Amino acid sequence: MTIRLHLQLFAALAFAALFGLATAAADPVFVPGSRIGLTPPTGMSPSKRFLGFEDVVKDSAITMSEFPAQAYLELERGFSADALKAQGVIVERREDIALKEAKGFIIVARQPSAKGDTRKWALVAVAGDLTALITAQSPDSAKDTYSDEAFHAAFASFVVRATVPSSEQLAILPYAMTELSGFRPLRTASDGAALLTDGPHDVAPIAEQSYILMMVPVGEMPSPDQRGKLARQYLADTPGVKDIHIIRAEPMRIGNSQGFEILAEGKEVRSNNDVMLAQWLQFGSSSTSANAGPRPPRCMGQNLSPTARHT
Repeated sequence: MTIRLHLQLFAALAFAALFGLATAAADPVFVPGSRIGLTPPTGMSPSKRFLGFEDVVKDSAITMSEFPAQAYLELERGFSADALKAQGVIVERREDIALKEAKGFIIVARQPSAKGDTRKWALVAVAGDLTALITAQSPDSAKDTYSDEAFHAAFASFVVRATVPSSEQLAILPYAMTELSGFRPLRTASDGAALLTDGPHDVAPIAEQSYILMMVPVGEMPSPDQRGKLARQYLADTPGVKDIHIIRAEPMRIGNSQGFEILAEGKEVRSNNDVMLAQWLQFGSSSTSANAGPRPPRCMGQNLSPTARHT
């Protein structure tokens, strides 16, 4: 998700009811899959729908996003009073905050509307190799529960853990991965996105170590004669690779489902070194119902490897 989109979400965030209240944790809580932890205000519990915490009864929430450390300066510029004013958010104050092993600042703001003001807060902090963006919102009617002091205390409890356990990352995926063949997860998300590597570094050019990118695409099931075109479109959007040349592209079966395989070569953007790509697109099975609509591709996987390691 881009920083621009996060600014828009900060201006327009709204959540529907899902589940009731839970007791607050005394110690920092790490939402599954996230390196960011904090002690949420009393009345908020981890959300099952997004990365953060929520109190659906009072229509209040905290959302958390992670960026590389170098994103801090861009976020600092993006959360200026003028940038937020353009989104309809009025900044009341900006203040630096003392954090353990991190530096950051807090924005306190409000967004007027015909239904009443919505109070908004944001913490932008950098700790080691990670920049965190934590945003919160609560209607003015809930200010007795979710005051400036309550969110300031939550932000002040911000901590970052070095890694997320692999078992925790795999558990949040909507599918099972039982055989990793030496790969380990770097990042996963509840929407099915997963990035894995078999190299020693958490972040390294594709020309130095192999990666597998898994996604669950959204969209209608293409007809058989359009599946190759769709697969090529996904391949063209591969991050970090340019000058992609397809070696082989053909339909295949993956388990009991229809699929499409592409083998290709290209160049890593930063180093210009040669890399090999393998992409597999698996399509959801068709329903036996005559009235069932088309279904989207069920899963897509890409293997990106240095040419010297391709077998």
